[in-house]
Amino acid sequence: MSLFPVIHPVPPPPASISGKEKVAWIQDASREALKICASLMGIKLKELKKNFKGAPVPFDGTYWSVSHKPLFAAAVLGKYPIGIDIEEIKPRSDAVFQKVISEEEESLCGQEGRLQYFFRIWTAKEAVLKAEGVGLAGLSKCRVTQVPNDTSILLNYEGKPYQVVQTFFKKHIASVVTNGESVEWILRW
Repeated sequence: MSLFPVIHPVPPPPASISGKEKVAWIQDASREALKICASLMGIKLKELKKNFKGAPVPFDGTYWSVSHKPLFAAAVLGKYPIGIDIEEIKPRSDAVFQKVISEEEESLCGQEGRLQYFFRIWTAKEAVLKAEGVGLAGLSKCRVTQVPNDTSILLNYEGKPYQVVQTFFKKHIASVVTNGESVEWILRW
């Protein structure tokens, strides 16, 4: 099975909205990305529910995950627990870097720039934690085991291996859990 993670632009919100309305506006863009993904996979979307922890609940054996930032939203569907994350690549403090990346993980960096590597690890871990349905509470249990190339990372969460595939675009990065499936990124703008 192939995965079709969709990256979709968030339309500029009306100047009259703020707060919760603005968040809802951005979330609507991630739902639109999910609709595009469902169409590509021949899946009919059902009501999208979340459990008491806020994790997406599968429908008809289909798992789903969304992510959003002010400029872009991302979504993916799969037949197993799945996760996707999107982040804008911008400076972060050393304290945040150290919270996300262990010394051992940092040694896997190779020739990559520190900032780019931070976001590769951050989004990969976030995608795995979404697939596990645990959120950031599980960050300390998620570890990078290998960085085979500039678009793939292998991780481990409590003894369970994960493969994550990544793409870079417009000063952003997106990561998706693949479990070995081929990935065809759908970048819409």
